[in-house]
Amino acid sequence: DKKSWRNRKEALDEVDAALGKCGGLLSTEGKAFVQLKQLAANLRLRINDSQSNLKPLAASVIGSLLSHLDDTAQAKLGPVVFPALVNAAMNDMKKTMRDAAVSALVLGTDSPKQNGGGTNAASVEAFILSLESELSDAAIKSSGLPDVLAFLTEKMESLIATNEQEKLSVHRNLAKVIVMSLLSSKSGSRSAAENLLAVCSKNGFVPSSSFDKEIGKLLPAQQRTVRSFIPKLSKQDQELVDTFKKASERPRRPGQMMPSRQTTQVGVPSNKTALQSPRAGGLPRKGGNNVSEAG
Repeated sequence: DKKSWRNRKEALDEVDAALGKCGGLLSTEGKAFVQLKQLAANLRLRINDSQSNLKPLAASVIGSLLSHLDDTAQAKLGPVVFPALVNAAMNDMKKTMRDAAVSALVLGTDSPKQNGGGTNAASVEAFILSLESELSDAAIKSSGLPDVLAFLTEKMESLIATNEQEKLSVHRNLAKVIVMSLLSSKSGSRSAAENLLAVCSKNGFVPSSSFDKEIGKLLPAQQRTVRSFIPKLSKQDQELVDTFKKASERPRRPGQMMPSRQTTQVGVPSNKTALQSPRAGGLPRKGGNNVSEAG
């Protein structure tokens, strides 16, 4: 009823206002963390509230809550709310809600200013696991997937720029996200997946073996589709291509050397040519004067 949803809105406003007055990080010691985890779980329910105008507000409050936690606590609370946020960011019918969910994910994976700012690698790892779990067949076709992949690409670029990516241990999960996204029927999702692929393939961050294992699980037709993207950046495939290139170049090498051999015979005299050259130049050789006098 009307009173019920108004009560839920007032509760969200109260939490939002309290977080707004907090100028530092929330305490996570002892029972405090248990209470924060319960609060996050309650806020998560409001992401799917029957009153649509409460959903973006709930996402915003969750983002604010995560931004007031230290890196460790943020990474621990991430799995509580990330799946719901990811699902909303990809599948919600209203763009305002999808945008609010992505904004919450940004705050939930950024290190607080009190910790120096930047990207929280542990939270990104929790996000990747959540994205993998929510990447259903419907999600692959969703209109919000490109924005989610673009968000992840930015986070990975940030981690790679500071060498923080070495802290991640979700290479296989990330490979699955990329491979599945490349199968999307929407060009925007495939393009976003290609960008993520390019970033994650730098310096072998996601090894080609991880891609190969995920591609091997697909149907033959799907494998052909994904292979049209992956070989361009797969080190294993590139080495194979280079091997074929070298093999195809070998038969042409003798033909390429022929002009230089002819030049040696004509332009740069060999030993034999040097002995014959005096005749061609009309220069006298030993015994030449006797021949002339005889004539």
